[in-house]
Amino acid sequence: MRNIAYIELDTHAELASGFMELMRDSKNFHVDYYFSEKIVMRISKHKNTIHLTSPESLLKDLENKHYDFVILGTAHRYFNIFEQLTSLFPTYIIAHNLNFIKAPTSDIVRSILKKDRIFRLKLLLKEGLLKKNKVYENAKALLVLNENILDYQNNPRLKLLPLFFTEYQNPEPNPLQVAIPGAVKQHRRNYKRIFNKIKSFQHPFSFYFLGKAEGKELEGLQLLKKQLPKHLFIQYYDEHVSGNEFNQHIRNASVLWCPIQESTYFFGIKEIYGKTKISGNVGDAIKYATPIILPKTYSSYYSFIFKEEKDIESQILSIKDKVYDFENFNKIIVKEQLELALLELTFHTTSN
Repeated sequence: MRNIAYIELDTHAELASGFMELMRDSKNFHVDYYFSEKIVMRISKHKNTIHLTSPESLLKDLENKHYDFVILGTAHRYFNIFEQLTSLFPTYIIAHNLNFIKAPTSDIVRSILKKDRIFRLKLLLKEGLLKKNKVYENAKALLVLNENILDYQNNPRLKLLPLFFTEYQNPEPNPLQVAIPGAVKQHRRNYKRIFNKIKSFQHPFSFYFLGKAEGKELEGLQLLKKQLPKHLFIQYYDEHVSGNEFNQHIRNASVLWCPIQESTYFFGIKEIYGKTKISGNVGDAIKYATPIILPKTYSSYYSFIFKEEKDIESQILSIKDKVYDFENFNKIIVKEQLELALLELTFHTTSN
């Protein structure tokens, strides 16, 4: 039995939860989970297996512990802590923003003056931002969650960590219901284009914007609702969408429509969706076994991912009549793949 630790202090509670679910009752690995209170509050199950920790107490909590290796779920902050962590344990880091990871220190420093200055100065002065490169260099390897990125990057330091699996399957989704998951922010997704496209739909569609809308995007939705003909319905939220509502609307939808922008910026560093970072919407599609429409610029070879066409209404109507095989993301299969990946990391650790 090999002993590993999974640490998440910052952001990706859904990935941590998925890892826990897949590793439950593992006969090859014992996993200790070290989560911050912020993460624990977002995980509804397995709480009895979690060690509550914080950036200030993490290293002390790990004293006298013996692990074959550690998986760090997010390394976007607390670089002063993580530099020490990577010197104490063989560490693998899940990589969410590949261009940020390889960005030179000069670019990171320049970004401090562009946006979120107070927060970024805190990272610089209190959380060891300038140690960012050292943390990633100390890592045994970087873990990615999608084969497409692995293929595109062709980087031997990147290794696949399969975490996405199908949790829900609705055999009879509503053919005229479309879910649009994600925070309603124009810089992340092209909502202006969606608003313009929806107006011309001829069939009685229902559209669910499953993310908090505010500012200009909220105003755009309010105006759109007034302009829509009676055969079209939209629902949006000006506050956090509950997990139950999110699940319900996606499970009832025949397709996810996700017009993500070609690129976004993380800490002032440009990231390309499908090439240097994945879209969480792909994880949604797998989780709910639902086909997804993404822009033509998104690189992917999954059969359930469609590149958006000019006549989006006809495309949605044609997608609903097809059958998609999500068997490769069956929980049992992904569990086996994950354990194999972890065994390979164990071998990689001992051979280096």
